[in-house]
Amino acid sequence: MPVALITGGARGIGRATAAALLRDGYSIAIGDLDGDLAASVAKNLTVSGVGAHLDVSDPESFAAFIKETEFRLGAVDLLVNNAGIMPIGPFLDVDPETMRRTVEVNLMGVLNGIHAVLPGMIERGRGHIVTVSSIAGKCPPPGGAVYAATKSAVLALGESLRPELAPQGVRVSTVLPSFTNTDLVAGTTGLRGLS
Repeated sequence: MPVALITGGARGIGRATAAALLRDGYSIAIGDLDGDLAASVAKNLTVSGVGAHLDVSDPESFAAFIKETEFRLGAVDLLVNNAGIMPIGPFLDVDPETMRRTVEVNLMGVLNGIHAVLPGMIERGRGHIVTVSSIAGKCPPPGGAVYAATKSAVLALGESLRPELAPQGVRVSTVLPSFTNTDLVAGTTGLRGLS
């Protein structure tokens, strides 16, 4: 049974992705800052799933989560980089700590995840890396500059890695959802012309 690791998997798009992958025959590992919620969601979805604390901005946290996943389920076949935060508001109102944290989670978290799973995927000659970017990565909205900048960066990352890794059997996909009905976008409005 193939193994999927989903970051930010305890809520929203991540949770829905975990459920869909389970229906498609994957074993699932859900990593989330809220480790208790991740464990609860994994247990509710499947008896054999892994759910635990994962801070994607910390390479050691990522390595520990992958180690636990591989011990319990086997090698990671699919990484879904879904964890993200979305500060919204005028650029000058976004404090430096929030900007730094957004870059650490939305960009460094993706880099950390790919860096952690890629050696094993290359060694096995197969794997799939999916990164959840955002339509904001292509159509940056006013009031979302920092978020859009990180999502543009991961879009570029995917475009660069796709041809680099294809000859080694590793597929790379980037998803650009619009506004979705999740906690991440609570209290915001969508871009004009998009639903």
